[in-house]
Amino acid sequence: MPSFNYEVKIKEKSADSDTGRLLISVGQPYHEGEKMKATLGFANRRFDRVVILANDTLQRFNLIYEGCTEEEAHRISRHRGDEWLERNNIAGEVYRWDDWKGPGFAEVQDRVNNLYRKNSSFRKEVIETAEKVWSRCHKNNPDLYSPERKNEAVTLSIDYILEETAVLSRAYEKIPGVSIYKGTFLKMWSAFTQEAPEDLPGLKNAHFMRIDFSRKQHVLQA
Repeated sequence: MPSFNYEVKIKEKSADSDTGRLLISVGQPYHEGEKMKATLGFANRRFDRVVILANDTLQRFNLIYEGCTEEEAHRISRHRGDEWLERNNIAGEVYRWDDWKGPGFAEVQDRVNNLYRKNSSFRKEVIETAEKVWSRCHKNNPDLYSPERKNEAVTLSIDYILEETAVLSRAYEKIPGVSIYKGTFLKMWSAFTQEAPEDLPGLKNAHFMRIDFSRKQHVLQA
């Protein structure tokens, strides 16, 4: 009978580096099982240093939309991060989302919020991305993502993206390299590699590598 595993292919990249940053959206199927094994294998072969950035508690915004309080959403998303690490046997250099939200983070978040207010190109990119997220969620789950709740969903998506920008600015300042992810989301920050705000220098290191998977079939012998 056949079995399957995956090969990782590079679709697009903005730079080369000795350091690969694996950005993990906890809960996404492409960060589980055979696809996660393939991604780790690819990264370990290609880079001298592989760093895992697990955005577990960032997912609390989705839980808040579903009706959880902030406290409940944080607790659940943190627990799901624990489970993800254990389920996928993740080891090595790993940073959880809350690792970047210690002293000084509020100031970084304020700088990102200010960037959103003053930089029309960035603001447009954020809003368009939030709208795309809404459209995809509405298509996949029209009962939960009903038109009546669109403004609420888009607002939470914008908050999600702005917090992500703040955390990645901190992470990228400490860990220069290339971020590896499936999809085009990381291109949002790539413009800052040419000219980053002085008060958000980590965005200068927002280089990315977009990957995808091809499935390989094997025949198991009896």
